Amino acid sequence: MTSLKSWFEHQLTHISAKANIANEIRYGLNWDGLTRFLDDGRIELDTNIVERGICLIILIRKNALFGYDEGAENWACIARWSRPAN
Repeated sequence: MTSLKSWFEHQLTHISAKANIANEIRYGLNWDGLTRFLDDGRIELDTNIVERGICLIILIRKNALFGYDEGAENWACIARWSRPAN
């Protein structure tokens, strides 16, 4: 893994900082997240499970907020209802 990180850093010196590939390499250099995944096998590689779980909530919120004038009040009711109890 250290050689991959060195390779990424080396490639950044040869390309424009504004290039799309430079953004992708910098994203790949988020080393803390990657190494945490490698050190702990319980951590998922992607966030698809979480994203699928909140997709319906996000869709409801978007429709409530931008669908009509009372949307914000309705979303507040939904959010309060779905919040875990303390």
